[in-house]
Amino acid sequence: MRNTVAGSQQAVHSTLHWAVHMPVYRPPRRVDPSRVGRIMDAIMERGVFMVREIVEATGAPRYEVLAVIHVLEYLGIVERSAIPGVYIARLGRLKQLMEATRQWRSQ
Repeated sequence: MRNTVAGSQQAVHSTLHWAVHMPVYRPPRRVDPSRVGRIMDAIMERGVFMVREIVEATGAPRYEVLAVIHVLEYLGIVERSAIPGVYIARLGRLKQLMEATRQWRSQ
């Protein structure tokens, strides 16, 4: 025969534990567009780069630099090299993207 009192106490304990330790919702921070521009400028200056170099040059958090790199990688503007951690920028495409972005912002 099962001990139902102990089982119900355990269920109450786990529910209270979850309620106390439940993460608080925080809305996502918006990325500053000027910071994205600085990241893209730093990539443009180097051509071949490591994430660490861009973080040091811009002062942006690593996760934001990686986010920009992943978007540029998806667009075919940045690609990974055979050396781990090194990226290669297609400068012609990056320059076109930056000029189009500047024109769009000036309108």
